[in-house]
Amino acid sequence: MGRLYEKVLTYGTGTRYSIYILPIAIIIMIPIIVGATQVNRTDPKIGGVRLAWFFTWVEAVWLSFWAMRFVTRCFPGAFRYFAGVVSSETKKYARVLENLQDAFTVFGWVIISFVLYEVLFSTSAAGNAPYGWTKTFKKVLGAILVSTIIFMIEKIIVQLVSVNYHARSFNNKIDDIKHAAYLLGLLFDASRSLFPMYGKEFLDEDYIIHPNIKTFIRKGNVNQGISIDPETDPRGHRRRIFKGIGRFSNKVNSVFGNIASELTGRGVLPPRSAQSIVTECLQRTKSAKALAQRLWFSFVMEGNDCLHLRDVQEVLGPESQDIAEECFEMLDPDGNGDVTLDEISMKLAELAQERKAIARSMHDVSQAIKALDNVMSSVAFLLSLFTLICFLDTGFHSILSTASSTLISLSFIFSVTAQEFLGSCIFLFVKHPYDISDRVDIYGPDGINRLEVEQISLLYTSFKRITDLEIIQIPNNVLNALWINNISRSKGLLERLELFISFDTSMSDIEALRLEMQSYITAPENSRDFQPEIVLRCVGVGSMDKLQLQLEVRHKSNWPNEQIRAARHSKLMCALVLALRQVPIFGPGGGGAPLGDPANPTYSVSVSDETASAAREKAAKDADAARLHPVNSQLQTAVPENSQLGKNSTNEPLASIPESKAADALNAIRLSEDPLRDEERDNHEVNVVGKQSSSGTALDNSMNLELKKSKTSQGRRKAGTSAPTRTSGTGRWEEGDFNARPSCVGAGDFDQEAQVGGQETA
Repeated sequence: MGRLYEKVLTYGTGTRYSIYILPIAIIIMIPIIVGATQVNRTDPKIGGVRLAWFFTWVEAVWLSFWAMRFVTRCFPGAFRYFAGVVSSETKKYARVLENLQDAFTVFGWVIISFVLYEVLFSTSAAGNAPYGWTKTFKKVLGAILVSTIIFMIEKIIVQLVSVNYHARSFNNKIDDIKHAAYLLGLLFDASRSLFPMYGKEFLDEDYIIHPNIKTFIRKGNVNQGISIDPETDPRGHRRRIFKGIGRFSNKVNSVFGNIASELTGRGVLPPRSAQSIVTECLQRTKSAKALAQRLWFSFVMEGNDCLHLRDVQEVLGPESQDIAEECFEMLDPDGNGDVTLDEISMKLAELAQERKAIARSMHDVSQAIKALDNVMSSVAFLLSLFTLICFLDTGFHSILSTASSTLISLSFIFSVTAQEFLGSCIFLFVKHPYDISDRVDIYGPDGINRLEVEQISLLYTSFKRITDLEIIQIPNNVLNALWINNISRSKGLLERLELFISFDTSMSDIEALRLEMQSYITAPENSRDFQPEIVLRCVGVGSMDKLQLQLEVRHKSNWPNEQIRAARHSKLMCALVLALRQVPIFGPGGGGAPLGDPANPTYSVSVSDETASAAREKAAKDADAARLHPVNSQLQTAVPENSQLGKNSTNEPLASIPESKAADALNAIRLSEDPLRDEERDNHEVNVVGKQSSSGTALDNSMNLELKKSKTSQGRRKAGTSAPTRTSGTGRWEEGDFNARPSCVGAGDFDQEAQVGGQETA
């Protein structure tokens, strides 16, 4: 019986609805038939209304509810079809119709019930002699109709706010991440066709990339904090067993995924497909970095330390040049022409973090919209009560006057709360200055606060202060009156430095300083971070006791990551200090000790004129020789046009100065690694704010040992090697796959990436 019931229930929408509708409809038909056949005998009535008309109205109420439910289910599809002819931008409002199906169903149901009641219960109907209760019930139905209109307007407003907010905040970001995951899936498919999965080249990366077997891997001596070779180490037999179990589970999952696709007829992503694996990798920062290492080492040729466009084109083949360029542009947004291992690791880590941030933002915004919906529903309920009183009581005006006087007398209680609520709604849903994980600078009473957004609510926002990692909470109505600089939404930023130097500094020395800084930012190791142009201008002379210079350096990206910002600023300041010493340029007052100072004592010596002249000339020559560009050397009175770091034959190059080496050591960090940020991001469950993962961080740290390569950061692909072209069903790609885009997927297809953090509001 259970199987038969399930088969009938899942046969189709019409069958399922008929099970709900027909039994009750047949029961209601019994009094209609009885009342219609007993007219000549007793003519039964209910409150003066014939029994047949009364239950006809009940039957119509029951059937009209399901009819309106069926009609409202057709609204979104019809709207998408006709709205697409006018403008594709209006298709997003089909989501409003989907979420308002219940409201439209009740609205249409109440209208039909009210109209049929007026027709069937009136005196014009044959045989009716209605009593006074019918007029009272008619007023109740009218009040219900007006209340339904009020609630429907409230739901429409909330849904329009939700759809417009999500469209403005998340749609573009989600599309970008989906497209990036699609391109990474193509690259990963090419990588595993060149280097098969679980091969010796990428054994550790492959076991980290697959999250469903990660738990089994960790059981192999993770507490010892060492990496065991499963092939050579005798202690690796346990690990080989667990890895084998994990690989078997992968195959079982793939089989059931294919069965699900056949049964449902929907585009379910196979668990072993490249896009599915990439999507799983982007859920954790460590697996994203492992994927980055696999892609980079498999695409870069042996002996090279950078990924170039020609490498991607060579692997994907000559028929996929466009998709190769698109993939490389995604990995190299700064347009440097090559991609290092740190850059691709940082790119994939940023994609993973942005994906989680979007999920958390959508969760927080959904909660805020639900709070807004609850408040507006309470207001609509109060209006509905007043509507009911207005329809039933003839003395409504006196009641309304009394209620208005009471509200006005208590306005001092609600005024502050109402002002805060309205200000927060405008700030969050209209202005919307930030999202979760955005880096912002807020100008408050205590100066500039450098913060990162942690949680967004309807009435407040929680931030993490960058300087001391404290969590602070600020009401949204307070933030509404403050200046907010969103660093994460900005493009390449400009850094401006102020310098105060000696008034005696020559223009040639200032130009020499500019050329040295220009040489620094155009160096190969720095060209990835800075734009090639700098500006050095004189902006003030004070009281003619100092010169005020302003140095402007343009970065190629913004500073959402505090570690990257601090490292770049430190590198720039160290280079500026070394350049000032090398020119040299002194501060206000000059670079020598004042006369009479112990370092420059005052004394007199009697010498001949020839000796004094020779001493002055020698001192002038020594001072000139100590300059980066000697004034009198080779009778040059101007600074060379192309001065480069370390090419002056008179002075020691800047790169060989001990301070330069110390500065390099000071700023030597891996920009793709931020342990504090990565650990914090990975501990957040998707769609849950503030909830941490149950897995221990010690196990995560043990996995880091497998990602640290003892070999040099050079590629492993042999020259001329390309991925074979896929034929249908072989597991590799074919040319048609490159033309498929996420945007071309039909609305009915399953979209795994779109499931991240998506929530609908009632």
